[in-house]
Amino acid sequence: MSINPEPTLRDTSLNWLKSCYRGDGDFVFCPDMPAAPVLYNTCYAVLSLGLLGAVDILGSSEKKALSRRILSCQNEHGFFHDASIEFANSNHDRDYILFHLTCCALQALDYLGEKPRPLVFLNNYQRPVQIESWLGSMNMKNAWRESNRVMSLLTAMSHAGALETENSYNESYRFILDWLEKTQDPITGFWGPDRGSGIMNGMAATYHYLMFFHAAGRNVPRAGSIIDSTLSLWLPEGHFSPLGGHSCVDMDAIDILVNLSRFTDHRLSDIKNVSSKLHAAVVALSNPEGGFPEHSKKRHLASALAGAAYSFLKHRCLRTSMFHAKKIAKISLFSERAVYCGSVRQCPSTAFASDLWATFARLMTLAIIDSRFPDVVSPKNAIRPEFAKIPGLAYGVSETRGEIL
Repeated sequence: MSINPEPTLRDTSLNWLKSCYRGDGDFVFCPDMPAAPVLYNTCYAVLSLGLLGAVDILGSSEKKALSRRILSCQNEHGFFHDASIEFANSNHDRDYILFHLTCCALQALDYLGEKPRPLVFLNNYQRPVQIESWLGSMNMKNAWRESNRVMSLLTAMSHAGALETENSYNESYRFILDWLEKTQDPITGFWGPDRGSGIMNGMAATYHYLMFFHAAGRNVPRAGSIIDSTLSLWLPEGHFSPLGGHSCVDMDAIDILVNLSRFTDHRLSDIKNVSSKLHAAVVALSNPEGGFPEHSKKRHLASALAGAAYSFLKHRCLRTSMFHAKKIAKISLFSERAVYCGSVRQCPSTAFASDLWATFARLMTLAIIDSRFPDVVSPKNAIRPEFAKIPGLAYGVSETRGEIL
């Protein structure tokens, strides 16, 4: 009599992703809260499938449908635009979505083996004076949000060949990295805290920038300070924010730590310990059907408040503590209230429901740890990731210089 092996985390995640597929290249964002599909859903699903090395799992005809769905949204300027997107609040705007959706679409197409039409909009970002004016117009009190636009532009430049020699985008790419070096907070090593963003907000912004230093083979300035500042945000529950973390925050923080640990031994044992505990905490978040939520039902108000207080004692940032306090209040009092990923009304979820963004970000968190510290990962929970080749949300660093303790 044969015994069926227990399904792995990869198996259950793939089954959940397949269950979200609705045909014609469309996915539902959160099965618990059905809404009209938008391009974001397809992109997040493809990024997750690509990360798991499974873009062919739906079959060749459906893979072509995914490509058609994404390419159908590219406009004459080269941006990827979904006219059906509606906004649930004013936290993001159409300019932000235009850049961010383009970043996601380019990486998704790369996983699918497809090429976009020319990225004509890049012609507006080839002169230093144009780029500096654009960068200078950003409100760095919200460095997290603004950095997404910079990441999206650099992803597009990378896709257009900025990392190749003798290419017209080389100079623009280098100019932006030079600008970042000049505007880095000398104390935290992040981008934003010295301009009013708060340390958590600045950490998320820093994640969006460091991948481009890595991709260009360029040393990250103040790497030790960045590591220290990021570790100051970690909580004993295993996550980087209370109540089972925040999928984006956990992914951003561990990406910073793990990838910097490839190039410096600074606090390497601490990074490995944090990675091990975060991996276990994220695995524990997985819902029975295989998807991942933003937060954990298992965390309680008292432990969350204690964790937030502990966090404040380490980083002494009032803005970050207020970020935690607001989130704790919302989850504790309104866990069933809809929240909207990227402010997009068609991307609704609740605190504990599986959705496409949270699932991608949680899988990416596990993959980053798996790629650097495989000995802290059980075979059942191994991802064996296939990272995106161009910098962006699904990008991973493979080179390692530091010694693993």
